[in-house]
Amino acid sequence: MAPGSPTEDIAERIRRGDLAAEGTLVESYYGRVFAMALVRTGDRELARDLAQEIMLAVLCALREGRLNDPSGLTGYICATARNRVSYHFRHRKPEVSTPLPEVTASHLPDPEECFQSEERRQLVLRAITHLRPAEQKILRLTLVEGLKSGEIAERLSLKPEVVRKRKSRAIAKLHEALRRGKSRT
Repeated sequence: MAPGSPTEDIAERIRRGDLAAEGTLVESYYGRVFAMALVRTGDRELARDLAQEIMLAVLCALREGRLNDPSGLTGYICATARNRVSYHFRHRKPEVSTPLPEVTASHLPDPEECFQSEERRQLVLRAITHLRPAEQKILRLTLVEGLKSGEIAERLSLKPEVVRKRKSRAIAKLHEALRRGKSRT
C-alpha cells in the first residue's frame, strides 16, 4: 500500500486521538473480528465479548503508537484476534456442571474431632509397630487388602484357625496399647 492509504491514515489519526477514526476502524473491522471469533468458539455471546475485547485491545495499541507499520493494520488486527481467542481457550476455567454446596459452619469438620482422630491414628500406627511381623502382615492383609482368614491362610501357608488366633491376638494387643495410650493423655 502506498503511504497515505486509508488504513495508514486511520492508524495515524487514532494515534493522535481522533475519535471519529476509532469509530471508522470499529465499523470496518468489527464484523470480521466477530466472524473469526464465532468460527473459533461456536458461541455467539462469547464471540461478541471477544470481538469487543479484541477491538478495544487494537484501539489501545493504536492510541499508544505500538503499531510500527500502519500498512499492516489488517494483519495486526487478525493476529490480535487469533491471539486473544487462543488465550481465552488456554485460560478459561473448567465449566462446573453442578452448583457447589454452600459451606456453613455445620459442614466444616470440628477441629477438636480432627485432632482426636489424628491422635488416634498415630496411636494405632505406633501400636502396630510393636506387633510381631507375622501379626502385622495378617492385619494388613485383613484391613488393607480385605482378605478373609481362609484367603490369608492360603497366601501365608497357614491353617485358617492359626490365622484367626493370630489376628485375634493382634487386635487384643492393639486394644490394650490404645487403652494405655489414651490413659496417658
